[in-house]
Amino acid sequence: MWWGDMPMAVYTFMDSYDFPDKVVIPFNTHEGSGESGTYSAIRSYLPNAQVLDGMDIQGKTAQEFSSDTQQAVRDWLDGLGF
Repeated sequence: MWWGDMPMAVYTFMDSYDFPDKVVIPFNTHEGSGESGTYSAIRSYLPNAQVLDGMDIQGKTAQEFSSDTQQAVRDWLDGLGF
């Protein structure tokens, strides 16, 4: 996330590749803004891709990578079937 939106490089990436029949698993770090609607923006931008439920995590929490954080990531991925 970059000031409540995805960085332009992400938009360029989405413009540059074909996503029909692809699975997209969004995740991001932030410093208080959460996912700020970026997951729905990805769904809108890539209407032919399967966009799964994303995970947002505060940057400081991600950097600490505590056992609680690791478990949260595992739970998220397990919930997605991975």
